[in-house]
Amino acid sequence: MDAPAPDHLRARIQALEAELRALHDENDRLAEAQTDAVLLGFLAEHVRAESEPDGILRAGLERMSVLKDLSLTLACAREGDRLVARAVHVASGDPVAGEVALTPAAEVLTALGEGVVVPLSGAEACADAGLGAGALPGGVAPRAVLLLPFQCRAFGAGVFVLADERGEARLVQAAAVLERAAEIVVGRLDLVALEDALRRASAALEQRRAEPGLAPPPAAEPAARASAPEPARAERGRGETVLLVDDEPLVRRALGRVLEGRGYVVVPAASAEEALGILAGRGGVDLLLTDVSMPGMRGPELVRAFQARCPGRPTLLMSGYPEAAAGEKLGGTMLEKPISPDALARAVRDALDAAVGRAAG
Repeated sequence: MDAPAPDHLRARIQALEAELRALHDENDRLAEAQTDAVLLGFLAEHVRAESEPDGILRAGLERMSVLKDLSLTLACAREGDRLVARAVHVASGDPVAGEVALTPAAEVLTALGEGVVVPLSGAEACADAGLGAGALPGGVAPRAVLLLPFQCRAFGAGVFVLADERGEARLVQAAAVLERAAEIVVGRLDLVALEDALRRASAALEQRRAEPGLAPPPAAEPAARASAPEPARAERGRGETVLLVDDEPLVRRALGRVLEGRGYVVVPAASAEEALGILAGRGGVDLLLTDVSMPGMRGPELVRAFQARCPGRPTLLMSGYPEAAAGEKLGGTMLEKPISPDALARAVRDALDAAVGRAAG
């Protein structure tokens, strides 16, 4: 009969077993991350092959479903209190006929309007949010739903609705990868929309040039040309630094891309606390652009702290529901989400120019 193992050997064996389990878990995470990177690459290839918004959405939804083995993926346009599907992918292959429109609970719509990613865990939570069994197409009875809000040139405010019938935790754990997938799809949508706008503008210009008897406009005098910049140019940045604060990654990146494309230097922050840390470590911020509703310190509090540190520098606030903040002392101009790229660029340019005028006066 074997003698019982001494306590110190038993403890050593348990420690080695725990270390072995940790190594297995780490290897599994690394393997999953590598798989995710490959599948994201496939997704990018599929959406790049499409040149129409609906085709881009269909390709993106199919690959997002494969990415995390999701039962149902939808890309919806926000129309009032409804999410109207522009594209639907059901993993089972069941056909979906007619219009698909979802009506989430009011608190879910409020969060989406603020650009907040909304995870729903458990069948009961999905049902309470108006997205349970019977509300979704394809007969899907979700145990988890992830809603990813976005902005695109094709149809403005939208939401990716991702549903999982198999488990409650899987979808939340996969949120970061799915957000990256959503960025790829929205990026392709915006690129195609810009290319289409450029083609139409070029065609209109060529048609105008071809009109008989159309005389070219007189050349402006050098002095007049210098003092009257083109309207589109007037909205561009001149290398000014914008501190952009929003707790929603997709919104933060989308707004950042718009401003960088207009000639601004963008310093992003995911919270008011992070923004204050950035201000403490660097100078040269010309304008603060912040969301109103964020976890921890809210936008109006950040504005007051910014104005104390950087007196005279302009501030802009953003909210999907500005009327809810009407009673607050905001300390800056309010912009209503969703905001178009042109409107955002105009607001930033106007705020900076007004601050320069005040300083000069």
